[in-house]
Amino acid sequence: MLAPRAWEFGAGGLIALAKPLTVGIAPIARRWAGWMALMAILSALPFVTFTGHSAPLVALIPVLGTVVLLAAGEGVSGLGVQRVLALAPLRFFGRVSYSWYLWHWPIMSLWPLLPWGAAVPVVIGMPLLSLLLATLTYRWVELPFRYQRQSTASPIRSVYALAAVVAATVLFTTAGRRVAANELAKSKYAPVLAARHADSHARACLLTLNQEQLLPCAFGDSSAPMTLALFGDSHAAHLVPAIERAALSMHVRVGYFAKSGCTWSDVLPYTPSQKIPYVNCVRWRERTLKFLEAHPPAVVIIAAKGKFTMMDSTGALLTPEADSAQFSEMWNRGAERVLRRLTVHSRVLLVRNIPNPGLDVLLCMERNIDRPARCSFARDHATSGPPWNADVRLASTIANVRLVDITDALCSRTRCDALSNGVVTFRDLTHISAPFARTLSGRFESELKQLLADDRRSALSSSVTP
Repeated sequence: MLAPRAWEFGAGGLIALAKPLTVGIAPIARRWAGWMALMAILSALPFVTFTGHSAPLVALIPVLGTVVLLAAGEGVSGLGVQRVLALAPLRFFGRVSYSWYLWHWPIMSLWPLLPWGAAVPVVIGMPLLSLLLATLTYRWVELPFRYQRQSTASPIRSVYALAAVVAATVLFTTAGRRVAANELAKSKYAPVLAARHADSHARACLLTLNQEQLLPCAFGDSSAPMTLALFGDSHAAHLVPAIERAALSMHVRVGYFAKSGCTWSDVLPYTPSQKIPYVNCVRWRERTLKFLEAHPPAVVIIAAKGKFTMMDSTGALLTPEADSAQFSEMWNRGAERVLRRLTVHSRVLLVRNIPNPGLDVLLCMERNIDRPARCSFARDHATSGPPWNADVRLASTIANVRLVDITDALCSRTRCDALSNGVVTFRDLTHISAPFARTLSGRFESELKQLLADDRRSALSSSVTP
């Protein structure tokens, strides 16, 4: 946005004001400075995607490089950098570059709605189409506006024209916001708007990729003598609305342990976004398991995303799609180790993997508000691949483990719907929405009560001597 980047425009203004000071610099020094500045700009290209606190520091390299280039490049004889930058293709890209930048945002946003959007990848079509539009608007809009006779003959008239354009823009955008607000106020948008927001407890206590400390997070009845635990990744977090309602109804307290992208199975995940093994996930998982062993809850509810990338002992990366057998074997072994540790002192409610839509369901619903059927997906495809069936085997072979499968709440026999009883089921590619999760509270309450009843019957039978 403009505010945090204003200093970049300021740097350009300063070099324009300081231009007379650069005239006395020796030509050979300016020639070398120009080439070095160009190299600095090019070397910064791999880092321009950095965001957050480091972004201004990364931006410093190309900005300062451009400042030096502007100061050193003009009027240098010999093989100066201006010989390269004066080539016709580079001058063309320079002329349309800002229009190209402006056009690429709307093209990228609207690409899925274009007739060819599904057939042509956006990374190919977006730059080409936006370059074409930038070229046309530069020729037929920008140049006539800048060099029309009226503006060059009468500066004051140009100021009035600019003021009129600004006023029209403000009025247009204000009216557009009002129209959009009135449209979104219609009842048909209510399910989509409700599904956009994650539950506050789930969001506040879900650790990020870089965090590994144990947070003192809990919900339910804080004064209850009985404690349960929710343990897993963001797929445990999206169940919070359901489990919180069940906990309040049952008058139990739930400790909450969740870390984004960190599966509960004893394996080493790999984070493709950072291109590193997810080592602090392993450390956090072990800390959580030791805490649950030292302070055993009556029931541990565990859930995790089934499809992710993991690393084996040799450093090889495994995915459920490409390495099905190896992935399943490692997942099974790691999951069994964790379950056997937890079931020494606690019962476990194992939540089966939810269907994988393969599309951003909420985004699809936003674009097909009157045609929600377009956002449904095939059940068979969404429930295939490892470790989909591993949960069933683990629950049937390890004592004190009970499986809960919410697939039937999401899907019919053949299709999984994006809209169920007026509620949007998913809020993105893989997570169920908070409103839909609340509809599952009765299911979880029933499963937890059954598990606790089994625990009481087991304790009673073990206390009776034959």
